[in-house]
Amino acid sequence: HHRHHHQKEKQTFLIDEGKRLIPIHSNLDSNSNFHRIQIQEMRRELKQALDNIRYIAAHCAHESLIESIRDEWKFIATVIDRLQFFIFLTVTIVGSLTLLFQVYNLVFFFY
Repeated sequence: HHRHHHQKEKQTFLIDEGKRLIPIHSNLDSNSNFHRIQIQEMRRELKQALDNIRYIAAHCAHESLIESIRDEWKFIATVIDRLQFFIFLTVTIVGSLTLLFQVYNLVFFFY
């Protein structure tokens, strides 16, 4: 009876992902049972890690795609901006010179 009580004090626990304590009973096949539970736990954690890695990889690929699309639109916007600037500059210069030339001709015509 004393030996059984001593074994109960040294009982081993396995902590699962939900932070619950799973008691490992001390009988003849406790070592193989412990290893079986450990292997199951490691398999589950490995599967979870692989799922997480796949999720991160997919997320990074998606972010990269969005960033490349954003960069393409920035380039298009820059080209359109420059084009509109040069059109505006041309219209402004031609319009100003035309007005000045007309005013010069009117002044020259009256004097």
